Amino acid sequence: MGRTMKLNLGCGKIRKEGYVNIDKIDDPAVDLVCDITKGLPFKDNSIHEVYTRHTLQQIFEYDKIMEEIHRVCKQNSLVTIIVPYYSSYAAHAPDHVRFFNFGSFDIFDKGKQTRWKKFQKVHFRVNRVEFRFQRFSAYNPLNLVNFFFSMLANKKPYFYERLLSSLYPAYEIEFVLEVMK
Repeated sequence: MGRTMKLNLGCGKIRKEGYVNIDKIDDPAVDLVCDITKGLPFKDNSIHEVYTRHTLQQIFEYDKIMEEIHRVCKQNSLVTIIVPYYSSYAAHAPDHVRFFNFGSFDIFDKGKQTRWKKFQKVHFRVNRVEFRFQRFSAYNPLNLVNFFFSMLANKKPYFYERLLSSLYPAYEIEFVLEVMK
């Protein structure tokens, strides 16, 4: 049995042990310098897991990245994507070109109703979506407020997104997708 291959795309200065840490800027944390918008240097169906945190919001054509992730991943591989939530202050950095909400990856899930069929060249199942709220120091009372909103947002995501997210925005949103071939 071969070695399990896991990718950490856009790792920056944060090295993830057990992963091939990839970024377009060389750093001691980076194992492979690669501009992921130009493709991934791996064989088809060779990757078991992909992790990316605060990377896809910087890419204009993220559907092309998703196609490339799909190409290199094995069937049923898990893809974890963490991005700033669209109404968060973190989403509005100068180098961010794309915003993400609760349904952003539904366009790749053939089991979901979507009008964006042109993006469905590849298929991922959306297994989980989780709103995350910023954590503060241990004794900050806002942690309790964040806990309440986290429970509410993750229990009733459409209610939260449509009515409350602009008043009390999540910091980031995590998607766990499963590669379907």
